[in-house]
Amino acid sequence: MKIEELSLKEVQRESLNILKALDGICTKLNLRYWLMYGSLIGAVRHGGFIPWDDDLDIAMPRDDFDRLVAYFAANSAGCRPLVLIDRSTYAAGTPFLIARLSNTEYRQIGEYGAAVPEMGVFIDIYPFDGMGNDADKAVELKKDCERHVKAYMDTFFFKTGNPVKDSLRLIKRKILSRRIGGPETHLMKLDDAIKGYSYRDSRYVGNCTWNYGYPRDFYCKEDLDELIQMKFEDFMVPVPAGYDRILTACYGDYMQLPPERERCGHHCYSIVKRS
Repeated sequence: MKIEELSLKEVQRESLNILKALDGICTKLNLRYWLMYGSLIGAVRHGGFIPWDDDLDIAMPRDDFDRLVAYFAANSAGCRPLVLIDRSTYAAGTPFLIARLSNTEYRQIGEYGAAVPEMGVFIDIYPFDGMGNDADKAVELKKDCERHVKAYMDTFFFKTGNPVKDSLRLIKRKILSRRIGGPETHLMKLDDAIKGYSYRDSRYVGNCTWNYGYPRDFYCKEDLDELIQMKFEDFMVPVPAGYDRILTACYGDYMQLPPERERCGHHCYSIVKRS
């Protein structure tokens, strides 16, 4: 029997349902979150998803992020079919160092689906850490963290579902691990780096655990301190009051549509209903 893939619109609809469930949990636990990156552009420019976007991005202060992870760990049975996948979910780690809230009624084929069996339709959750009060030092911290994340990714083995590629990748990463240390080494260095500043006491904050950041992926905390409600599809969501400065720092003229050839999703997977 042929397995039907979800359309982009269906993936967006299910992603929004996850966000609505998460919003209820955050309200109950008094946790702060806001739309970020492409989803924030979507809210401002389109009143919802960017039409060709295939995921949903939110961010949280580190303390709130840690409380959310702890909540899902303590209430895993009651939260299903939603599962929070982060580096603590699997003993072997995950091929990403942010968190993803996944609806396990669905299954991901491609990308991380082979490495993370519970991956289905998901939303990305980015922890934001304190980065101090000096912009130059914040840049250096971001670069330092990106090096640790890259080393973690370069030495961490995860399955792709392709036996030949998996075998070659495993050999390569075993050799590299002997030279620069295993993924645990770089994870510990990353943790040490981001513990240097508190979110509350920093002028600059940002995402330090994702090495595919934008050139200036850190922000003035004052632009994030106040959250306002903005329409996103049929839902009202929190966005930073300083969204214009944030998006301009990330993307420049974010209200300008990209060339038509670039109007496509950026993930390499498909989503199917889990049997």
